[in-house]
Amino acid sequence: IGPGPLVVRWDARRWKVTPTPDDEYRQLVALDGTSSSDIWAVGHSLNFSDGHQALAMHWDGRTWAVVPTPIFAGDVYLNDVSVVNPTDVWAVGYSIPANLDIQPHFLHWDGSVWSVIPSPHLSSTYNYLQSVAAVAPNRVWAAGSRTLNGHQVVSFMERWDGRQWRIESTPNRPDGGNYLFDVTVDPAGGLWSAGYFYPEESSVFQTLILHRLP
Repeated sequence: IGPGPLVVRWDARRWKVTPTPDDEYRQLVALDGTSSSDIWAVGHSLNFSDGHQALAMHWDGRTWAVVPTPIFAGDVYLNDVSVVNPTDVWAVGYSIPANLDIQPHFLHWDGSVWSVIPSPHLSSTYNYLQSVAAVAPNRVWAAGSRTLNGHQVVSFMERWDGRQWRIESTPNRPDGGNYLFDVTVDPAGGLWSAGYFYPEESSVFQTLILHRLP
């Protein structure tokens, strides 16, 4: 997956490149699906008129197609996608408006169109969502990081309860930056999120893993 964009598929014997639309700059960074004929891939595209915008592509079992997403006044980058079923898909990332008030960005597919779903406006800065895990219509989590007081980077988690996104409290190691890059739900319902911790007094990155019991 990359700026081509490049998509490769395993056919049980070898990896093969799958043709994708290449009429403009597009970069894919994540994909998920429900079957061999229902796969979503997301990232961002770039053109002179709209700048960087959310990109969603769908595989129907035969071809990849770009599916329109709402155009944002600034730049939008999608970092992950998670599929509950063919009519319930979430994609997350962040938006960068002209005033550089970077905020989480949520898109939802209802089987017909992609829509922007509102979320709490954060007073913190550099609010990046990196991953999303959707296991049911009312059980969706998104993880990333945000910056408090201009310099303190903390882990960041939001949950969709079927009606709205809410910020969930997460633990943070002191005296350094806490970054989350992935989130998943285990078969028992436990929540896991992983990333790294960057100590203020060291140049050595450390593993960061958060876990919440069901």
